[in-house]
Amino acid sequence: MLPKRSDVRMPLLKLLLAQGGRARPKDLYDPLAKQFKLTAQDLAQTCGGGSKWQAYVRGARDEMVEWGLIHPATPQFHGI
Repeated sequence: MLPKRSDVRMPLLKLLLAQGGRARPKDLYDPLAKQFKLTAQDLAQTCGGGSKWQAYVRGARDEMVEWGLIHPATPQFHGI
């Protein structure tokens, strides 16, 4: 079962910090999926023709950009 998007924010931020404050979104999907112990069935879910999981991660990232926690062009931690 996929976590709520709101539950993805903090693990995403922690993973971003662990990677030196910068990461491409595609480099975050798998490590986060492992943290949430997502199954192949979970990862196969689609939304609008794309991966629902990836949409959740992008949505969590977009929210953090909106709140000023990370920079939009290169996801980089700015502090809380």
